[in-house]
Amino acid sequence: QSSEIDSLSRLFEIVFKYKERYKFLYDLPFPYNKTRIMEYKIMGNNIKKDEVYTLYFNQNDFIKAQENAILLSKSKNSYNNSKVVYYGDGQGAFEKVNETKDRVVLKAICDFQIYKRKSITYGKGSINDKIEPVLNMIGDVCSTLDYGCALSLVENEKDLSEFMNLTDKKIQLVSKIETNESINNLEEIVKRSDGIMLARGDLALLNPYYNLFQTLDDIIKMAKHYHKSVYMATDILQSLDCGRYIPSRSDIMDLSLACSWECDYVILGYHPNTEILKRKINAAEQICNGFKRGKYRA
Repeated sequence: QSSEIDSLSRLFEIVFKYKERYKFLYDLPFPYNKTRIMEYKIMGNNIKKDEVYTLYFNQNDFIKAQENAILLSKSKNSYNNSKVVYYGDGQGAFEKVNETKDRVVLKAICDFQIYKRKSITYGKGSINDKIEPVLNMIGDVCSTLDYGCALSLVENEKDLSEFMNLTDKKIQLVSKIETNESINNLEEIVKRSDGIMLARGDLALLNPYYNLFQTLDDIIKMAKHYHKSVYMATDILQSLDCGRYIPSRSDIMDLSLACSWECDYVILGYHPNTEILKRKINAAEQICNGFKRGKYRA
């Protein structure tokens, strides 16, 4: 889209001002993007425990539905083989009751609220045909930048090869490890990538959340073995988004853990308030520097 290209051009103008200080990482929904809620027919936006809801992928079927209906963005196939379907980052959950080609029947496990454009861990869709023009523009504009592309829902080496076939530009590949399949094929993904991103939000939903620490530890050890960069993402210093002056203790320990793992990059979440963004950056620097001082003292 021309409007998206214009927005990218304005963004690059800003990036070039700070190219000596930062690495530019472009987040791409390739090879797949998440399924998101487009519309719903629910009283208010309240999901009620034990009530039954139906997911639709076809708008005409959704229009004919009477109530408790949710229209999703088009899904290519399911990447969640468990009986539990999560909403958002785990704010709510459903149990699968029945699946057909056109719809999925679910029963709510708990009470929660839903909103449009939020993700749901059922399917994944491909938008590969829209990626190539943007990819070529990034390659042309960013030729003098330290930059790379973060790829979503990478599950094997074939996904990375398909991406590189879309462009003749030299692009650093950062693969997000998010699904069971990516864990199963971890070594081939790491060997083909320039860096690995710990996408902890989806990892905690698509794998048992109580195994998250061990899963992350295994991924980092594999990446370090092959001398690949490690990026940690998802909800880092999120407590500062709520107006706190200093981070919560759990946030401090979270970032300290990234330091102890010797992660190469930490990705802080966006916030529209520039003062809060500055506070997050300053807090991250202080925590990381404090960890280094303590490590050397020991």
